[in-house]
Formats: sequence, structure tokens, C-alpha cells
Amino acid sequence: MNKRGIFIAYAVLLLMFGVITVLTFTGVLAGFDLAVYDFMMRAESSGMTWFMENATHLGSIAFIVVLVVVLLAIPRTRKSLGYTTAIAAVIGASSNELLKLIFRRPRPEIEYMVSVTGHSFPSGHTQGSTAVFIMLALMVFATVKSRKIKIPLIALCAIIPFIVGITRIYLGVHFATDVMAGWVVGIAIALAVYSVYMVKPSPRSSSQL
Repeated sequence: MNKRGIFIAYAVLLLMFGVITVLTFTGVLAGFDLAVYDFMMRAESSGMTWFMENATHLGSIAFIVVLVVVLLAIPRTRKSLGYTTAIAAVIGASSNELLKLIFRRPRPEIEYMVSVTGHSFPSGHTQGSTAVFIMLALMVFATVKSRKIKIPLIALCAIIPFIVGITRIYLGVHFATDVMAGWVVGIAIALAVYSVYMVKPSPRSSSQL
């Protein structure tokens, strides 16, 4: 992705976040939030709940820390994936706390399926997982040469944040608009770190996965 493409992507993401935020806090999307949650509850079952309760951990701080540590510990992935992913993770977590303090949106007034604290907008699990896994997807695109490995890895990295976001709605701890905002901010963070990485010469062959 060139600088022009990244700039356009930033502009689109900024506009999307602005629109989501305005429509959310003016109550325009209240019906949408309710409709999405009701739709999720139609699929409720013991098996689905078990899956959602476990899959949501892919966006937890604990899981992300372990993932980053593993990438940094392996010499083959340290420079190509570890450093940028660690930066994205830190920015994702810290910016989410700041945004929640700014907006202070209460969580949905329903019975949660998991224990949670703090404010709701944007979703922390969604934003964190999106920043990290989209960062990984971009770095895999930039450093991995084998298409047989690159394409499945990028697809997996794109699917995980989507699943995490869905779990947060299903479990009742976030509104759909919280999740949408988390996706947008997470992608923006990944693109920001990636754009800095692309400015500096980097050994593209450092990862031959």
C-alpha cells in the first residue's frame, strides 16, 4: 500500500469513526444496537455460548501479551512481526482507555454472560484484537513471500477481530456500535504503525515462513 492509499484509508476511517460516534451519542443508532442484539439472541444456545465465551479471549489483554511475547521471543519473527505488533498492542490498549474516559458510555443494561468493568465505547477487546491482528496481516503481506502461507495467514488475521467483535455483542457486554468503533480505531492504529514501518528500509526477506 502506497502513501496515497494509506492517506485515503485514514480519511475514510476518520469519517467512519466520526459518523459512528455522532449517530451513537445522538441516539440515532439505538434501534440498530437493539436489533443486532436481538438477532444474536435468536442464535443463543449452550454450544454457541460456550464458543463465544472462549473465543472472546482472543481479544483479551492476557492473550495479546502472550502473543506479542512469543513473536518477540522467536528470532525469526522478532523484527518482521514482533516489534510492530508490540507497538500496535500498546497503542491499542492505551488509546482505548483514553477513548473510554472521553466518551464514558455505560454498558448495555442487560445481564452479562461474562464479568466486565469500565465503560463501553469503543469495545476494548475488539479494538485491541483489530489493532494487533490487522497489524500482523499487514506485516505478513509485506514480509512473507510464499503465497501459500501468506493468503491463509492474512485471512486468519482478518477473521479473528471480526469474531471477537461478534462475541462481545452476543455476551451482552457491548453494543454493536461499540464494536464497530473498535474495528475502525483498531484498523487505523494498524495502518499508522504500518505506515511508519514502510518509511524505513526493512529487510523484507527477514521472514521466510
